[in-house]
Amino acid sequence: MRQEEHPEVTPGSARRVVILHSSPIVAEALRESLACPDTPAAVTAMYSWADFVRTWDFAPSWAVVDAYLDDHVPLALKVRSLVRERSGVIVLGTVYSPPCAIEH
Repeated sequence: MRQEEHPEVTPGSARRVVILHSSPIVAEALRESLACPDTPAAVTAMYSWADFVRTWDFAPSWAVVDAYLDDHVPLALKVRSLVRERSGVIVLGTVYSPPCAIEH
């Protein structure tokens, strides 16, 4: 859903969702899946943290972030920056669980 499709969506009047994913295919699929005609939301897809920061003039309600976004900014710093601006953050990635110590 693009903001132009919902003229009633204005800054501050609706939920905002930003998708930060390195794959345009995944980002667009997520953006399309979040499109809901019943609930107007401004859903934006970005493919790099640098592009996002360059255009960031608001704090999104939610940000979906690719854990493996290939850039110079560590994931923890991205999450802290978004949380500091009172955004909810969803991180997409593999959960790593180190093997438990084997007791003998």
